Amino acid sequence: MDQSDHQPPLETELLPPRRTSVVRGRTPAALTIASTIALILTAAVIFSLLSQRTGTPTPTPTPSVTPTVTPTATPLPPCAQLPGGATLFTALEAAPDLELPTGTYISAPTTSGGGVGRYTVQSYMVCIPGKEEDIDGDFYGPGTRPQSPLSTLARLLHFGWMGNHLFPDSYDFATLDGCTGTRKCLNSTGTSEPFTFLSVDQFFARSGGITTFMLQVATIPAPRCLNDPQYYSGTPRYTLFEEGNSPTSGNPAYYFPMPPATRVSTFTGGGATKYFCSAGPTASVVSNLQFALQTHGFYLTNISENEFNATKGSTPTYHVEVKVPNPGNYSLRLYTSP
Repeated sequence: MDQSDHQPPLETELLPPRRTSVVRGRTPAALTIASTIALILTAAVIFSLLSQRTGTPTPTPTPSVTPTVTPTATPLPPCAQLPGGATLFTALEAAPDLELPTGTYISAPTTSGGGVGRYTVQSYMVCIPGKEEDIDGDFYGPGTRPQSPLSTLARLLHFGWMGNHLFPDSYDFATLDGCTGTRKCLNSTGTSEPFTFLSVDQFFARSGGITTFMLQVATIPAPRCLNDPQYYSGTPRYTLFEEGNSPTSGNPAYYFPMPPATRVSTFTGGGATKYFCSAGPTASVVSNLQFALQTHGFYLTNISENEFNATKGSTPTYHVEVKVPNPGNYSLRLYTSP
């Protein structure tokens, strides 16, 4: 018997393959990372809830604080500390040529006078960082013209002002009075401009190197002159001293103040008769002339509405014949008799 006949037969059917539980697309490492993240998020939520429940404050950032710096106050100039509401001087409309030291303070003006045939006077208190010499140091009166002016008044002379030492009388603001003592006065030429007079007085040296003084400025509109305007284009006359404008020249017998804003005619055909033009109505001009002549020793005769004669002295006797048909063109005849 053949031996192969006793061996068991071979199994011809194969067992099916064993399936695993691995999910498609996820590896064990990815699952581990996802699990870790989930645990961290869960812990954060739990920590936040516990903080709210137990009242533990959430830390906040501390804002930075900038230290406050207090500025140092700049002290006021000495002149600015004076009472009276003074302000820093820049210019004066009534006297545009006026120059005052840098740092000058000036008060608001006090106004007096004004009206037809009367001067308007504005008075100021002024404070300068310096001395009186800065205002009038090289001002020496009529006829002076400093070559290199240093003071305020000397510079006005350099600009063409006149040192006649005249200023409107505060009694009536219509006639002019002489400035005496420490008072110094100037006037503008008045040609094509309002007549302007300027006065300085009452200087007072104070501590701190400053000086205060009184400044007065008087103005009056130019008169309306009749006839040919060229006759009244000459230098205005504020006083009549024959043909002069100052009591320091000419014949003193004929010195007396003229009416406000008087211009003298350049017409020379009248001989001893001089022609003038003044501000104000006829009655005002006549009244001013009568007052001026009487005040200076003349005796009035032949008085009418717009004419009169005046005489003074003897051997010789001085005569003034006044005729004022119109303030824009009137005459004074001056002569002497034995």
